[in-house]
Amino acid sequence: MAKKVAKYDGFSVINPDAVVRGETVSQWTENYSKWWHYNPFENNPVTDDPTGAYACLNNDDKVFYLPGSGGTDTRTYDVPFGKPVLLPILNITYFREAEGSAGDFGPVDEVLDWVVNSIMKGMYARIDGQDIANIEGYRVTERDFTMTATPGSFIEATRGDPDPEARGPYASGTDGYWLVLDTLSEGEHTLESGGYFDWNETGELDDSDQVVAVTATINVVKNKDYVCDLDAGTVTVTDVQADLLLA
Repeated sequence: MAKKVAKYDGFSVINPDAVVRGETVSQWTENYSKWWHYNPFENNPVTDDPTGAYACLNNDDKVFYLPGSGGTDTRTYDVPFGKPVLLPILNITYFREAEGSAGDFGPVDEVLDWVVNSIMKGMYARIDGQDIANIEGYRVTERDFTMTATPGSFIEATRGDPDPEARGPYASGTDGYWLVLDTLSEGEHTLESGGYFDWNETGELDDSDQVVAVTATINVVKNKDYVCDLDAGTVTVTDVQADLLLA
């Protein structure tokens, strides 16, 4: 499949139907979902990192995962030159726990369809002052995978079922709006992205909505200068988690 791109000044955006580094964009969104769910709850790059300091935690795949957010954050990231960057604009990942448990909100397809079709609003992305055109055309979904509540993971810390033996595997899926940035020029780039979740389905932005607004400085550096300087032992992933991340 050809890797079609939309070209901008200083970068390009890959078509969501393309194959990137051997996998489809939807497969990369699955990999991204596993990446942050299998990382620890504390200092999690997506949910517990307001500055971007932990973005490189286990982030060494063929694509760089730019951590998403569930709120308003200002972050700074170093990204290795030449590696595509997966950017979540507004999305949801859902793992369905045991039927009838506190973590069961219904079948994966039904939950994702409801959230993306009825709740997600106002998506936008702007890079170096350039608005990304046709954001609605960058919807990507992957619904045929499972995740497990491995020891020490974000899933284990946040699942609704208190039974320590109830670890899955859980039917899982992800859906929403994503960009794959390619050919980012070396140096500093400014990213603004987000939208909101209209949980009460009022059709308008109000105080009850969950606003996502990320402002990020992306420093694209040569590979020889790229260093993940997290202190050894500060945050770790168990061998089991590492195996799952690579699965």
